[in-house]
Amino acid sequence: MKQGQIKHEQIIGMLQQAERGEQTVAAICRAHGMRGYSVQPRRWVVERSFAWLLRNRRLAKGYARKVQTSETLIELAIMRLLLRRLATSITATNATAETCQPL
Repeated sequence: MKQGQIKHEQIIGMLQQAERGEQTVAAICRAHGMRGYSVQPRRWVVERSFAWLLRNRRLAKGYARKVQTSETLIELAIMRLLLRRLATSITATNATAETCQPL
């Protein structure tokens, strides 16, 4: 099995979870007569998230020998991204608070 392929049993499991209301599944089809690549709704969100993760050098190539190492590196990349966003929002808030204080 190639990397990235989903097993038939996994698909069946996801559909069973959807029947029980534990997971939401939506089928997105191409427009009739469309050939080749077409932009699907909300697909850009997933692709943008992958692009943010792959900006980290360690995640750009598959160097890790263990799955747990790869998972940890992904978690670290997400933490780095969130901390950077938090730091920028805090500094922006402090800058506006300092300039807007009454005399």
